[in-house]
Amino acid sequence: MYAITNDYFDSFSAIFGPRECLLNGKWYPLGHFAVEALEMDRSLLWKLKAAVAEFKPELEVFLAARTASSAAVAQQKLDAVWAVMAQLPAYKNFAPYSHGSEGLFHSMREHPDRTDDSVTDGTNFHRALAYWLDRLERLPDAVDDFIGNTSLMLGDYFENLPARSPAAYAEAYDKYRRTMDAAFQYAGEEDEVDENLDSIQLDFPVRLGFRAMEAKDGGAVFGEELTFDELASFLYTDLYKGMAAGNVPRRCHNCKHFFLTVGGHDTVYCNRIAPGETKRTCRQVGAHRKEKRKNQAPILKEYSRAYNRLKGRKSRGSISTDKWNRQVAMIQDWRDAALRGEMSDAEFKQKLDGI
Repeated sequence: MYAITNDYFDSFSAIFGPRECLLNGKWYPLGHFAVEALEMDRSLLWKLKAAVAEFKPELEVFLAARTASSAAVAQQKLDAVWAVMAQLPAYKNFAPYSHGSEGLFHSMREHPDRTDDSVTDGTNFHRALAYWLDRLERLPDAVDDFIGNTSLMLGDYFENLPARSPAAYAEAYDKYRRTMDAAFQYAGEEDEVDENLDSIQLDFPVRLGFRAMEAKDGGAVFGEELTFDELASFLYTDLYKGMAAGNVPRRCHNCKHFFLTVGGHDTVYCNRIAPGETKRTCRQVGAHRKEKRKNQAPILKEYSRAYNRLKGRKSRGSISTDKWNRQVAMIQDWRDAALRGEMSDAEFKQKLDGI
């Protein structure tokens, strides 16, 4: 189909450098598109699935009738598919400049031999059309599988790492890969494959070439030019090449959205405007909370000491249960006042020492 449409869906290329990806003339940090996918509105995938389902019967009508009206209806339904697809990660970088699919049925009517071939078993065009339609139908599920499986992998194997570095990411992925390999082997022994395992993709078909690209110092370096027929293959490639460079998607500890941690830094907050805020970002809110917890630590430590001291007296029978309850309630009130800033640390400590 690429010979007719010359469209990004049929094939697109990206150049991967050590830390960045060049897509349609613009540089992005490795892992950028993986995060875009993880953060996308998944309802787009269901809309795409529905649009493809509406397009298929109109394609069949056109191939049988080959009239101007059937071509117009089929083209309308295909345009609806492309309108949704143009909102997907990576594809939206090409969509404003690609109009090949808009002329598909006009081209097929102008070349009836191609239309004949498309319904004749064994011809190149018949195979190309079948392959194109199969990929169109698989696209929503493949991207959805990427989002679901990558989210689980990142949460289970990457969130609580003791270090944030390419080496640590490689070890985490090795654990994930060995777990998946064992699951596949076990499923094979049982002569069945778990439904969830069917959605896991561990290799990604691409075509490899090389391009010279400009280095930051003005010289030239080699970059890998990878050509993709599948969007999911591009997303996985971007994800893992990002990990190799120290870039990993992570859920913000404040807003719970994914963002890209770059260069192995142990960042837990993103730079989005924080929920409930108008200006402050999650990173700013998180830093404020961290500083607040740091300032509260001495207060909580002194309170804990006083509480344990009273608890010891109660255990030894030195004070009655009523007195224990009254004194614990009192030091809790003092603690809360100190945390609110209504009592100085020194005053708080002095009161506790007097208990």
